[in-house]
Amino acid sequence: MGMIVAYNETNVIARDVIMADTFFGRLTGLMPKKTLVDGEGMILKPCKQVHTYFMGYSIDVIFLTEENRIIYLQSNMEPGRVSSYIKKANSVLEVPEGTINKWTLKVGDVLDISDNQ
Repeated sequence: MGMIVAYNETNVIARDVIMADTFFGRLTGLMPKKTLVDGEGMILKPCKQVHTYFMGYSIDVIFLTEENRIIYLQSNMEPGRVSSYIKKANSVLEVPEGTINKWTLKVGDVLDISDNQ
């Protein structure tokens, strides 16, 4: 698989995104990663809730429908936390803390997520 890119109508939100679409991939998520820098991210699919246990940094969490419409945003999710359970979510995009504010993301926005091979 090539690199996954997530963008909205005008901006690339993350260009170095990995997919966690297996049980083990979703379970471990970003835990093995020591830092998450601007432009990086992870998509967990399927996913309705995330945690930041055993992580040493905060993240922004973007909950998406099957059509990649943002239905819930959680900024600055600190280590050792559990997100809200978002029943209608199909996937989650985890990005560095500050990404939601940087790109002024809001509920209702649609992201284009593509495999950039």
